[in-house]
Amino acid sequence: MEDNEQLKHKHEKTVAERFIEAYNKQNRCHFKIKCQREKPDFKCYDEQQNKVIGLEVTTAYLNNEIAKVGWGIARGKIGRPYFFSFWADYIKLAQFINTLVKQKCQIIPNYDFHHPVTLLVDVQSSPIENECDFRDNVLPRIKLPESIPCGEIYLGFSIILVEKYKVYRLYP
Repeated sequence: MEDNEQLKHKHEKTVAERFIEAYNKQNRCHFKIKCQREKPDFKCYDEQQNKVIGLEVTTAYLNNEIAKVGWGIARGKIGRPYFFSFWADYIKLAQFINTLVKQKCQIIPNYDFHHPVTLLVDVQSSPIENECDFRDNVLPRIKLPESIPCGEIYLGFSIILVEKYKVYRLYP
């Protein structure tokens, strides 16, 4: 059984790989994960552009219960539930995203990293059925802090009906 740190690193790498693939398509670039680290979580390199960015990954959940169940399953401590409600409280989700972005914006300036850092907030167990759902119910509630030390901020989420991962630029 994996310990919590190993699970966290594995989760972050999976999320980062999915994000980098979508990011490259959206921005017509060729970043690859160079190495996994702590602050930021990844160093990414685009050989064609000779460009380096840091990638900081954080995860938002609809609520604490979903987070507990998800990590309990990952740790092998609970089995998969037969029924799991994805009742969408978009207000709480946006508030949680706002809190995560604010926390990360406070600590990222302390990183010993001399390249731009991209912050990714990955939404787990997303109830988002389409991009309009996101634009109408989540995006209007996102409030970025006044001081942003990141080069970019993205929100990543899965569109459940088409099993597609979507990234949405929040900043700049």
